[in-house]
Amino acid sequence: MTDYSPQRTVQRRNVFEESAETYHRLRPPYPTELFDDLERLAGLQPGSVVVEVGSGTGLGTAGLVGRGYSLACIEPAEKMAAIARANLGDAFEHVLTRFEDFEAPPGSIDLVFAATSWLWVDPAVGFEHAAELVGRDGHLAHAWQTLVDLGPEGLEERLDVVYQAAAPELSRTFQSQRTVADGWAERIAESGYFAAPQILEYCYERSFDAASFVGSASTYGMHAGLEPARRKALDDGIIAVIDNEFGGQATRYERSLLFVAPTR
Repeated sequence: MTDYSPQRTVQRRNVFEESAETYHRLRPPYPTELFDDLERLAGLQPGSVVVEVGSGTGLGTAGLVGRGYSLACIEPAEKMAAIARANLGDAFEHVLTRFEDFEAPPGSIDLVFAATSWLWVDPAVGFEHAAELVGRDGHLAHAWQTLVDLGPEGLEERLDVVYQAAAPELSRTFQSQRTVADGWAERIAESGYFAAPQILEYCYERSFDAASFVGSASTYGMHAGLEPARRKALDDGIIAVIDNEFGGQATRYERSLLFVAPTR
């Protein structure tokens, strides 16, 4: 069972803060088309009030600014939020708290938006709280970044051997990156507060050398939280496989998903 307590939130925040700059540099941006579609499906316009949940370093925020919204970004990790402010200036209000503790008048928000962050929100609280904030005419939207495949062929199998040897508890990391969005459409509808969402998909690919692939890997799961000796063994093993067996290059085939749901 996932622990959604404030104490666990602090532990997760500390891990992500350690790799905040790497996270911002090596996680993919969300496509502009996603935010064009979000605006259309959620009926947003200049002046719309938007709350982003778990805004991190601003990878999702960047697609929301410049559209005339009144934007508040909830992010309890100060180092991650500082990167967003450094890149986006005062285009949004940063709220240093958890979504569960965020307060605003009922019905005062047009959209609650979460970019690969809703998995950190307590489901016993999150959907009801979002519905209360947006009222009868508002929307909840999720954007997710997911892995589709790794290339070249055979790379994932070889990397799994490295993970099993150095950090077996992380050996399912690539599978979890594929399935991070699974089931959320059903959970949104089954919450009873929102209708079944409309879903759109955007596909892309990114290539890495061995060092940057390791950097990207460190932003997922608890890779960055490994004790130094185990992390070095894992990183060195990944680099050796990519450099010595796959010509020094790896490709992530990825997609962004957008779920947009109106209140019931």
